[in-house]
Amino acid sequence: MMTCVGCSGQWPVKNGVPDFTKSSQRAEQNKFGAYATALPELVRSAEHAGWCEALEQVIRPLPGIGAGLFSYVTDEGKGDIASLIGIKPGENVLDLGCGLGAISAAVASRGAHCYMADISHEQVSFSAIRCRQSSSARIQAVCAGDDMRLPFRDQFFDTVIMNGVLEWLGCADRFPGSPVQAQLEMLSEVYRTLKHGGRLYLASKNLYALVHLLGSPPDHGTRVRWMGLLHPRLQAMLSLGRAVDSGARIYSLRGYNRLFAIAGFAPQVTFALMPEFRHPKRIIPLIGKTSVGFTGAGTKDIYVSRLERCILGVLPTILVQRLVHCYGFLLQKP
Repeated sequence: MMTCVGCSGQWPVKNGVPDFTKSSQRAEQNKFGAYATALPELVRSAEHAGWCEALEQVIRPLPGIGAGLFSYVTDEGKGDIASLIGIKPGENVLDLGCGLGAISAAVASRGAHCYMADISHEQVSFSAIRCRQSSSARIQAVCAGDDMRLPFRDQFFDTVIMNGVLEWLGCADRFPGSPVQAQLEMLSEVYRTLKHGGRLYLASKNLYALVHLLGSPPDHGTRVRWMGLLHPRLQAMLSLGRAVDSGARIYSLRGYNRLFAIAGFAPQVTFALMPEFRHPKRIIPLIGKTSVGFTGAGTKDIYVSRLERCILGVLPTILVQRLVHCYGFLLQKP
């Protein structure tokens, strides 16, 4: 058990990872049920066979999601994010929603003190094993965040990373508020734990991405094509209650900036992540009317379909910037 000397609260420690959660159920668990079931075996296999072999044996064979997830988790390109942010040796960095540790390993390899947090005990345990086996000694893993609280003191971190995390915060069943309240509460916690001048890197999907306008349902609200572009309440009315609200929320570029301003963050740079944040082949700063990387030779691999390439190739740059699939935001605590 871990005991707080201030309030005498106690929390269990399993596999060396303190567990501050009370529930790890998420609304999207039905979609990833096979993955959630495989996680305990993944941790056991990683301890004995090594983290990469465990992914090969346990995750890759999963039907439907295994191959893509294996590619994402083992992608060495995650190190580009650490370079983009400018992480330096000795800094305290939190990978919030660390998943299976793709970014944590890249951060730790750069000499930073890497802290990993996730609401899934198995995921954060695997991440810790992965970093240790990669000779990264400066790590600390915790299971936390299902109540939008972080077990870290004020002004502790130089950098916090939330890669594909913000949109899912409303799915945690321990938090009683709305999905938007959950997002603001976690952003407030991140703000509290960051040093003045500290950075938050956050990546998420674009609600008004061209792929959604063409009919691919967004991962939020009722997840119904085209209807998912509407306000969640309107989605519920139009679906007559037949489509369940996932609790996930994504926004337009303007919507994200409004959310960050409410949380008190100052914007630094906004990036287009092409084709998306899981495998960003190009990270393009959206400064002024820059169009570098959107059109021309060598762009075939950053669009999902030929139709997207054709449409985005003829639109004005300022409009293209509003239609990319994913954004990355580098923010600062004043």
